[in-house]
Amino acid sequence: MKRKQYLLDNPEKVPYKLNHHSKQSYPEKYFREVFDNDDLLKTAISEYRVKLYSLDFAFPDIKFYIEIDGEQHYTDSRIVEHDKKRNLELEKLGWKSIRIRWSEYNKKSLDEKQEFIKYINGEVLYEETNLEITTQKNDCCIKQKKIKLKKHIMLN
Repeated sequence: MKRKQYLLDNPEKVPYKLNHHSKQSYPEKYFREVFDNDDLLKTAISEYRVKLYSLDFAFPDIKFYIEIDGEQHYTDSRIVEHDKKRNLELEKLGWKSIRIRWSEYNKKSLDEKQEFIKYINGEVLYEETNLEITTQKNDCCIKQKKIKLKKHIMLN
């Protein structure tokens, strides 16, 4: 408990921050530029802090965030476990998310990317369905479930 309080009081000492560069990654810069061209998405706050966690892009008023994930979030078991714990903690605080697997997003055509950005824009505006987007053998399938809050979307 002392360690957790110390890290809350000293966010610059959080191991993730110590082990990662302080600048935005290329995918984060890419999405910042894309979001800045959209009236609604440009309101996203970059590197927004919630307790020990830094969210890539957040809409704090509606407790909604977007994470841009590199391959390490799918291949490194320590990071996978950390992300699961992080997601659960943030969900307990009422946050919902979209996680985008950069390598898969980057393979999409320009039209598909533009459609996805429109979709994200709609997700920030509307809160009725829980969608999970997965790519399997270059096919994109969408699973729908009705929920009361925002969506958790994963592009992988």
